[in-house]
Amino acid sequence: MSQDRKKLIQEPSLWGGGTVEELVNRVKHGASRMVISGVRGGGLAFLAGRMIEAMPERAFVLVAASHQKAFQWYEELLFYMGVKHQESSSRVLYYPADEVLPYSEMLPDRGAMQSRMGALLKLQEKQHPVLVMPVAALARRVTPAKELSSRSDLIVIGEEEDRDIMLEKLVASGYRRTPVVEDRGTFSVRGGTIDIFSPLYRNPLRIEFDDVIVESIRFFDPNTQRTLEEVEEILIGPVDEIFVTKQNLPQIRSRLATIADELEFPTKEFNQLIDDLSSGMRPFGLQALMPGFHDELCTLFDYTPRDTVFFVEEPHDVHIELQQYFARMQGGYESLTSGGGLAFSPEHFLLTTEELEAALKKQSRVEHKAVLVLDEAKEDEETVEESSDGPALEKTEDGKIRVKAQVRRATWGSAGELVLPFATDSHMALKQHLQSIPVNQDFRFQPLVDKIRGWRDERIRVVIVCGAKGQALRLIELLELYDMSCRLWEDSFHFDIERFGKGVDVDIFIGRIMEGFLFPRAYLCVISEEEIFGPKARRRKSKKKSPLHQMELHTLETGDFIIHKEHGLARYGGLHTITIGGVTSDFVLLEYKGKDKLYLPVTRLSQIERYTGGGTPSIDRLKSNSFEKKKGKARNAIRAMAGELIQLYAERKARVREPYPIPDDMYAQFESSFPFVETTDQLQAIEDITEDMKSHQVMDRLICGDVGYGKTEVAMRAAFHAVFSGKQVGVLVPTTVLAQQHGLTFRERFAGYPVKIGVLSRFQTNKEKKKVAEQLKEGALDIVVGTHRLLSRDIHFKDLGLLIIDEEHRFGVRHKERIKQMRKMLDVLTLTATPIPRTLEMSMMGIRDLSLITTPPHDRLAIRTTIAPFNDQVIRETVMRELNRGGQVFFVHNRVESIGKLKIKLEALVPEARCVIAHGQMPESELERVMLDFIEGRFNLLLCTSIVESGLDIPRANTMLVDRADAFGLAQLYQIRGRVGRGKERAYAVLLVPANRRVTPEAKQRLSTLQRFSELGAGFEIARQDLELRGAGNILGKEQSGHVHAIGMELYFEMLEEAINELQGKPVRPKVDPEVKLGLDAYIPDSFIPDIQLRLQCYRRLSSAETVEELDELSSEFQDRFGPVPLEVDALFQMTEIKQMLMAIDATAGTLSGSKFRVFFHPEAPLDLDRLMVHAQKKDAPFRLLPNHGLETTEPLSGGELQLKDIRQFLRTLPDLIMKKAEETS
Repeated sequence: MSQDRKKLIQEPSLWGGGTVEELVNRVKHGASRMVISGVRGGGLAFLAGRMIEAMPERAFVLVAASHQKAFQWYEELLFYMGVKHQESSSRVLYYPADEVLPYSEMLPDRGAMQSRMGALLKLQEKQHPVLVMPVAALARRVTPAKELSSRSDLIVIGEEEDRDIMLEKLVASGYRRTPVVEDRGTFSVRGGTIDIFSPLYRNPLRIEFDDVIVESIRFFDPNTQRTLEEVEEILIGPVDEIFVTKQNLPQIRSRLATIADELEFPTKEFNQLIDDLSSGMRPFGLQALMPGFHDELCTLFDYTPRDTVFFVEEPHDVHIELQQYFARMQGGYESLTSGGGLAFSPEHFLLTTEELEAALKKQSRVEHKAVLVLDEAKEDEETVEESSDGPALEKTEDGKIRVKAQVRRATWGSAGELVLPFATDSHMALKQHLQSIPVNQDFRFQPLVDKIRGWRDERIRVVIVCGAKGQALRLIELLELYDMSCRLWEDSFHFDIERFGKGVDVDIFIGRIMEGFLFPRAYLCVISEEEIFGPKARRRKSKKKSPLHQMELHTLETGDFIIHKEHGLARYGGLHTITIGGVTSDFVLLEYKGKDKLYLPVTRLSQIERYTGGGTPSIDRLKSNSFEKKKGKARNAIRAMAGELIQLYAERKARVREPYPIPDDMYAQFESSFPFVETTDQLQAIEDITEDMKSHQVMDRLICGDVGYGKTEVAMRAAFHAVFSGKQVGVLVPTTVLAQQHGLTFRERFAGYPVKIGVLSRFQTNKEKKKVAEQLKEGALDIVVGTHRLLSRDIHFKDLGLLIIDEEHRFGVRHKERIKQMRKMLDVLTLTATPIPRTLEMSMMGIRDLSLITTPPHDRLAIRTTIAPFNDQVIRETVMRELNRGGQVFFVHNRVESIGKLKIKLEALVPEARCVIAHGQMPESELERVMLDFIEGRFNLLLCTSIVESGLDIPRANTMLVDRADAFGLAQLYQIRGRVGRGKERAYAVLLVPANRRVTPEAKQRLSTLQRFSELGAGFEIARQDLELRGAGNILGKEQSGHVHAIGMELYFEMLEEAINELQGKPVRPKVDPEVKLGLDAYIPDSFIPDIQLRLQCYRRLSSAETVEELDELSSEFQDRFGPVPLEVDALFQMTEIKQMLMAIDATAGTLSGSKFRVFFHPEAPLDLDRLMVHAQKKDAPFRLLPNHGLETTEPLSGGELQLKDIRQFLRTLPDLIMKKAEETS
């Protein structure tokens, strides 16, 4: 082969290269193996997407070496296939490998297992899926196809189905029974209705039975529980690879006995294992025995159709990765069995490298190789073809792209494969150029603009992909400064690229890709946002959370403390159905001191709330004045605090200053370089601050939000605005460690901008402190981060404009007074890491500027949570996994007296780690030094108690082990676990429980709940409420916090709102909770909603409904979720509507007396007495007056079903007849 020809083939970017059409045609016409090269940047996902689109009738398997590469390929493929969210993809699926080895004894990731089972079911159903996977997943042996088929059921409308057998099969197949179906692999039962979330579908499904006949099947939204669509049939498959029934247990025992004999496993332990399996338990380490639960495992190749296309990226890397993975498996197996464990060898779990490559050779496949070795002997054979689909392109000496006459296309590789070189390029050089330019330099994006103009001159269409709409709009603003025209596409990406570039320079799409590419042959250039602004965190979409007010009561257990707004503190005695005078209703039992009992109708649940004060409080006695005294004290304290707040707010609003200028282009660049996507709450907080700074009034705003929700970025936007307006910024923090950390954070975020940042704390030498003080006075420092040292009288700023205070409640009284004085002169932004309830925000509206950040960061990766026994192998494997990726580890051990011994054990177990101890009994200065050393990376394993401060942001610490996790409460575990998962890497939390001790059922339930809710902030209603209560206490102060505990959060906020309105001269309407007595059975029968806690939640939602529209929506939801509404439930809805109408007229009661309806009003109800008397004295008066502020209908009500209709009609007419007009009450 000539050197020129060799160079031409090895450098395909010098010539036209292949096209997608040619590759598709060759694969379609039977090419068993195609090798492609020259696909650079993110072009491989685009190429794969075009192939998949062109062959919809074929299944595809895309294989990469590692999980990271495979998942990036998957995400980018979703974008090019026009799929906006992973959850909405029905054809393109990620097929994951297990993140932990089967020999580790950690509980497996159910999500990964369910994803694999769902994909296998799709293959079995001939649905032509596209599976993207790492090689470890491809090599993994799977459930035999015949067994999967026998464990799957097709449910069809109108056919008979044995409901009880179905339920037994669901449990055996790995489904978990729950009250409400929200997660894959769960099911619930309510009478003749079964909800199931199968891994085969995007949404759960609801099956309704009429005796043994399937009456309806419909998909529903797991968040709203409402129907999405009806279907005729569905397939329900297993969600677990381990399947145990009475029928197959003997065979399982026999297979496990064989391996136990080989390994000389103790008979007593083996019998215990079998006993556990027969009783339905899943002991730790069961995954190591998975092959024993099947006759013989098969492979993914046994499921894929004959014409499946396998697309392998870098076969050499895939080969090496599989060898290494097999070696890790072998090491895990030897470690477990040498320690007396029972396990099957790696060959039972995996295909060897040789077996996998032999299986791939039988498939139609496309391989991508970056480096090609070509066969010179075959270079001139006829199979080397000329271009058949149009002229290629080449670059001329002056850099222009032009048509080249004829170019050889395909050639032969050294192994006899057909090679198709592509001519694409990455944007690596452009990315490096853009990131080398200082962020404050004028025309920073000129190189990008020049490139785009060059491409457009050559008729190449330019597409830029942004992660969020806000970022896309900012990019458009920036490009328009360079006279570039842009079009933002609201819909998904599509391969009809002829539509791009018409009338604009740049087309912009919303999506996620890490790398773009230049493909001259396709006249297309794609650029990622990261290639322009730098890397963004790549995270998964968070689940929606249920509103707290709907959830807090259904978590009650018998014996919990609750507060009644009138009668005070009691114990919860459960939900009881009682018949009184022939009328049946549900009541909540409240148990008071002296065996006093109060049965509260469920229609009045708004009167109670869960007690959150902690400890074992003294319950009140019914009909005593003890609770009234507590309310009186609280009311006086609230009035005093409200008066002070109103006065401060008025003083602050009276102070004026020059407004800050409108943010400029550099601020837009600063926004764009934020490495995450802002949440809606973050954007609102930033907008609030911007408006504050643009106004003439001094800013004093409080930003509330959970740890890791992005408050610091909000503060840094304000700091940027202030500094570039010529002002200095002070950042005040309560501890030395936080000062050092915020200093690092600010310096990293402001890198590249002409902003000087200093730190002032006791970790600085006297010389350093003196220098910082001088620079502040001279104006040489723009931002200073410091502890209370910043408040010293000897610290002087040249022109301090903005003070940012982090966790103000943690400062002492003297420091708070100094802050109070500074507030009068400066713009102040206060941050608190404990969230507050929305109700407090509403109560304080008009006297305090608040911004709440309650939504977790977009696409934050879930913390992978697993439960494992405390053993050396688990601990070493977990710690080393984190250290090997350059990270840090928290090890939580909550006993100070034994923490030293554990340190010695860990140092012996993981000598590679640099371990240090931190606990609350250490001297403060020593604890601060240890934490700072950990933050700065001098140690990579922190052995600590649970009290080590959780406000720290340590992005490199992404693995946590919690010793004796069964001894922690759910709220505690939630807060502890929140210390990891703050960076860009996947975070892991391993909950360690005693290896040889039985965990209590309650603790097991707690741990299972935590493992299920791996999404940040999802599902933790109790923890969430505890955090919000703490946040409220921090804002209101210690004294007020005591009153919140004493009388309940809801009543406290009602009193606060009332006091503020009263002091501001606004009308205060009486709070009423009318009692409704209609002589009807009005309750939710347990046959309609069997689960007590779910029933209690439904009662709470009914009680909280404020409008007829909400009731209608709730009624529709009940019918959708639970089936036809019984008469008792229908009566309950009608009673609730009547109660709403009574509340609107400030009535305290509405009762049926014979055939007449009576209404009794609150003494302070805004009645128009003159009009009331006029109507009451009419001959045909609709009502007559009663003593005690009451009235009664004059005409008898209709009987039967029309009676309630008459009552509602009467109540609709009352307001116009007896109430004062709105303007009369203002």
